[in-house]
Amino acid sequence: MDASGQFGSTHFNDVTGFKAELLNRRDQFARCLVEKLFIHALGRDLEVTDRPAIRRIVEGTAEADFPLREIILQCVKSEIFRQK
Repeated sequence: MDASGQFGSTHFNDVTGFKAELLNRRDQFARCLVEKLFIHALGRDLEVTDRPAIRRIVEGTAEADFPLREIILQCVKSEIFRQK
């Protein structure tokens, strides 16, 4: 199995390299995770009006290094989720 790939112009050769690249892009990964959680929870695509809430969740969990539990709690507490 070939585990090599690339993120933009950065290449990696194995799972260890992939993990290292994900760790270098924690904020991007967290933002993507929050977006996917909302898409699944809301049962709809995201709208432009959802972006501020997503940004607040990502920024609010960044200092603690994006703990999954906190990301999920912030999503559930958000206005977007409560309006569903």
